[in-house]
Amino acid sequence: MKTLLSVAVCLFFIIRTVALAQNNVNSPAKPPTASSPSRTFIAKGDALYAQKKFTDAIAEYEHAIALDPDDGMTHYKIGLCYLNLKDNESAAKSFEKSIAIDNNMKQSYMNLMKIHKSTGDDNKAIEVLDKLFKIEKDSIKKLESKLEIVKILCENKDYKRAALHIKDAMALNNKDLDVLYYDAEINNELGNYAAAKQSMLTAIANAGTDDPKVTAKLYYELGFAYHKLGEYAKSKEAFEKANFGPFRAMVVKFQPDYYTNIANCHAMVYDYEEATKFAKEAIKIDPDFAPANSLLGEIYENSVDQSKAIEYYKKTVKADSKDIKTYVKLIELLMKSRKYAEAIKYADECLASDPKNKKASFIKAVALYETGKTLDAITIMNELLNEPVLTPMDKVSYEFTLGLMYKAVQDYEKAKVSFKNAAKGPFAYAAQYEYDDVQTKLMAKTN
Repeated sequence: MKTLLSVAVCLFFIIRTVALAQNNVNSPAKPPTASSPSRTFIAKGDALYAQKKFTDAIAEYEHAIALDPDDGMTHYKIGLCYLNLKDNESAAKSFEKSIAIDNNMKQSYMNLMKIHKSTGDDNKAIEVLDKLFKIEKDSIKKLESKLEIVKILCENKDYKRAALHIKDAMALNNKDLDVLYYDAEINNELGNYAAAKQSMLTAIANAGTDDPKVTAKLYYELGFAYHKLGEYAKSKEAFEKANFGPFRAMVVKFQPDYYTNIANCHAMVYDYEEATKFAKEAIKIDPDFAPANSLLGEIYENSVDQSKAIEYYKKTVKADSKDIKTYVKLIELLMKSRKYAEAIKYADECLASDPKNKKASFIKAVALYETGKTLDAITIMNELLNEPVLTPMDKVSYEFTLGLMYKAVQDYEKAKVSFKNAAKGPFAYAAQYEYDDVQTKLMAKTN
C-alpha cells in the first residue's frame, strides 16, 4: 500500500512539473520571487549598477540567469549594463533575449530601437517599433510608436512607406496635430496637395493657439500645398504665418526674388534655358515682379537676330587676330544667339592668340556642354579652377557651372562637392537649390 502511495505521489509531482514547464513556455516570464535563490545575485547586481560598476553588475546578473534563465527582467538589466559600457551588440542580444522570454518587455523594444537607430539600421528600428505597436494596448503609446516610424521614414525621405504607416496613425487619432502634420508632409511630397491642404486646415482649426512655435510648421505645409496648387495668394498668406524659426529659410524658397536669383545665376553662366525656367517660376508667383520680367526681357532680346553684329565682329577679328576684346564680344554674342558650334570655333581662335584667356576658356566649356560634349567641358572647368589667380566671383561661377556639368553626366557626388563650394555670395541660393536637387536624385538612384 505504501509503495502504491509513493508511486502515486511521484506521478503527481511529475505531472505537475511538466504542466508548469509547458505553462512557462506559453506565458510571459515573471520576475523571481523574494525567496528565489537568484534574488540575492540580482540585489548585488542592482547595487553595483547604482555604483556604475557595470561589468561587475553583469557578473552578478549572469549568476542569477544561471539559476533562473527565464527571467526576462534580468536579461533587460544586463542589456542596460552593456549600453552603459557602449557595447551595443551585446546590449541588443540581451534585449532580444528579454523579449523572447516576455514579448511585453516594452523598454527592451525601445532600447533595441535606439540601438538600431544609432548604428544607422533604420529598417531594424522600424521593425522593432512595429512589433511594439502591435503589442501595445495603450492607445497613446501605440500612437507614439507609429509616429516614431513615420518620423524615421520621413527623415529618410521614404514617403511611400511613410504613407502606409500614417494611415495607421490617422485611424488611431485623426485630430492629433503631429499626425495631421506628418499626413500633410507625406501627401505634399507624394504630390497629393489637396489632401495635404485639408489636413493642415483641420490641424490649424484644432490647434487652439496662434503660437508660432506650434503653428509655423502647420502653416508651412499649408503654404506648400497652396503653392503647388497654384493658389499663390493663399500660399503667400500661409507662408507669412510660417515665417518663424527654422522655417524662415524654407519660406524664402517660395518667394519670387528667390527664383529670380537662381535665374540670374544661370544667365551669368550662359544657361539661358534654365534661366528662363526659373524667371517664369517667379512670375507665376507674382506676375508683376519687376526683376524677373526684366531678366526675361534681356534673355529674349539677346535671342533675336544678331547676325549683323556677329558679321562685323567676325570681320574685325579676321583682320586683327590679336583683338582679344572683340573676340570675347563675338563669342559671347554667339552664345547668346545659341550658336554654340561657332562659339567654340572662335573661342579656339581667341585662345590661340591668348591661351590664358579665362573668359574664352569658360565660354568654350559652356558651349561644349550645350552641344553634349560634357566630359570635354568638365576637363576645361577643372583646369580653370586650378588657375593660380581667381577672383571670388570666378571661383563660385566656375564651381556652379562644373556642378551643372557633373549633374548632367549623373556624377552626383562630385556635383554635390561643386555646388557646396559654389554656395557663396550671389550663387548661394542657386547652388543650394541644385545641391538639394542632386541629393534627391542621389537618394533615388541609391534606392
